[in-house]
Amino acid sequence: MMAYLFFCGLKNLKSLDLFSGRITDAGCAHLSKIKSLESLELCGGGIGDIGCAYIASLDNLSSLNLSQNERITNRGAASLAALTNLKALNLSNTKVTSAALRFLGGLLKLQSLAMYGCRGIEDSEGLHALQQELPSLRCLRLNSASDNDGVIDATLLVDDSSDDEEDEEDDDQDEDMPPVEEEDEEQGNLEEDQMNWNLQRV
Repeated sequence: MMAYLFFCGLKNLKSLDLFSGRITDAGCAHLSKIKSLESLELCGGGIGDIGCAYIASLDNLSSLNLSQNERITNRGAASLAALTNLKALNLSNTKVTSAALRFLGGLLKLQSLAMYGCRGIEDSEGLHALQQELPSLRCLRLNSASDNDGVIDATLLVDDSSDDEEDEEDDDQDEDMPPVEEEDEEQGNLEEDQMNWNLQRV
C-alpha cells in the first residue's frame, strides 16, 4: 500500500515499469490516479477486467503492456478501447480472443499491436478488417516464435500519399499535352482559307 501511495504522489510521472510486479486490480485503482502517465508496463501480474477499466481512465497513455495477465478477457479489451492515444498495445498471453478485435478499431493512432498467445487471433477475419481500419498500424505481433514476428501484410495498408502523387503526375501530364481540339479547329480554318484562295485564283 505504501508503494502505491508513493507512486500516486509523483504527479508528473510519465513512465512506469512494474514488470512481474504481480499488480492486481486493486493496484490498478491506485495507479489510475497518476494521470500524467504516458507509458505503463504491467506485464505478468493478477490484473483482470476490472483493472483494465481503471487503466482506461489514463487518457495520456501512448504505450501499454498488459501481457501475461491471464485474467484479462474481451471485456477488459473493450475497456481499453477508450485509450485513443495509444500507439503501442500488448495483450499477449491473456484470455483475450479474436472477438476482442472489434473493440480496437477506434485506436486510430495505434502503430504496434502484440497479441501472441491469444486464442483464434491468427486466422481471424477480424484481424484483416482491423488492419484496414488502423491507418497507423505498422507492427503486428501474433507469434513470438515466428521469423515474421512483427511483420504486417503491407498490401492491406492503404497509402493515401501514393495515390495523391499519382494524381499529381496525371495532372502534370495533362498540362503538358497540347489542346487537341483547338489544334484541329485551327487546322480546319487553314484548310478553308487555302481553299478560298484557290477558288479566287480560278
